[in-house]
Amino acid sequence: MRLEAKYWDLFLTSLAPTNSTTPQNLSSSWSWTEYNVFDPCFSSAYVLFQAHPKYEFKYGVHDAHTGDVKSQAEHRDGDVVKGEYSLIQPDGTTRTVHYTADDHNGFNAVVTNTGHAVHPEAPKVIYAPAPAPPPLVYGHGPAPGPYLH
Repeated sequence: MRLEAKYWDLFLTSLAPTNSTTPQNLSSSWSWTEYNVFDPCFSSAYVLFQAHPKYEFKYGVHDAHTGDVKSQAEHRDGDVVKGEYSLIQPDGTTRTVHYTADDHNGFNAVVTNTGHAVHPEAPKVIYAPAPAPPPLVYGHGPAPGPYLH
């Protein structure tokens, strides 16, 4: 659904802070841009955007109880994201993924598996012999007891 230009300006105004909000209290990496809205109810609207996104993070998990071992590291500078993550697969190999993403090349990933896959043998199941069937009875069984009224 496309919004008319006047409704889009009204929408931006309703989401953005009014003139009474002080943009000076925000971090210096954020910038405020003023858009004039041609509506007598609103004098102007502020739209918040980050001029140059930049971050870096790392984390890792090593849980001996469950066997969950994994890690990830990523950093971003503007529109370029680079990172890697690794995990131990059920067969014992380590999968490592190195990835990059940018506006020009899109998302690219290189996956490598290291280590030797170990597949344990299934345990041998020894079944007990089936119990012998009950003996077959031929003929009639014992005579019934007396019939009482």
